[in-house]
Amino acid sequence: MEVLSLCSKLTKLFAILFASLFLVGCGGGGGGGSSGNGGGNEVKFNTIAVGFSHSLALSNDGKVYATGDNNYGQLSLGNFNDRDTFIEVTDLSAKNIIAISAGYGHSLALFNDGKVYATGHNDEGQLGLGEYGGRRNAFTEISGLTGKNVTAIFAGGDNSFALSGDGKVYATGRNYSGQLGLGDIIDRNTFEVISGLNGKNVTAIFTGGNHSFALSNDGKIYAAGSNYFGELGLGEYGDRYVFTKVTVLSD
Repeated sequence: MEVLSLCSKLTKLFAILFASLFLVGCGGGGGGGSSGNGGGNEVKFNTIAVGFSHSLALSNDGKVYATGDNNYGQLSLGNFNDRDTFIEVTDLSAKNIIAISAGYGHSLALFNDGKVYATGHNDEGQLGLGEYGGRRNAFTEISGLTGKNVTAIFAGGDNSFALSGDGKVYATGRNYSGQLGLGDIIDRNTFEVISGLNGKNVTAIFTGGNHSFALSNDGKIYAAGSNYFGELGLGEYGDRYVFTKVTVLSD
């Protein structure tokens, strides 16, 4: 009886192992779609974008893959189902993507023709589509940036920034602490140029939940937003509604 019991247990064990191998080989557990972890050649990547609980990856051949939390549609897979393996975002196929960025619950994609697309959470207008609320589960073109020759995109907590070829910086989304640098604490649902950064030759924006930094091509940094903990590095406390130059002296 013990021998039969052992054989029975081994049979069940092999059955479970076989089923697991079959699911892995077929990309199971991802809820459908093509996975970057399936059969065929291994996909090579050149860019990773990490949001609060979702991730994007840009492959060497210009394809975008996504995984993680999809409650707001930030993976742009046409639904709101989470994924645990990287799956190609098919609505961006053959679109010549050159940059991706991930925020708290939204995502941005930049095409080589300067067009910008957004998907996901939009309660604070962070998608820049001219409306508040709702969620998008597929990348949608941001018409307000068409013709602006955008060269870089930056998704923050619940806000977004775009850098144009002529050096202008645009912002939209949550502005509760003045983190958009527009001189007030009013949220935006369309991208608005940050006049205080004109002529500063900004090359990059770094944005967290409630504050933001701009980096110029001469190495200067500018800060805006919440400064409750002194996170702007200005030598004082208190929020800033416009981008203010941060002076750091060496010892």
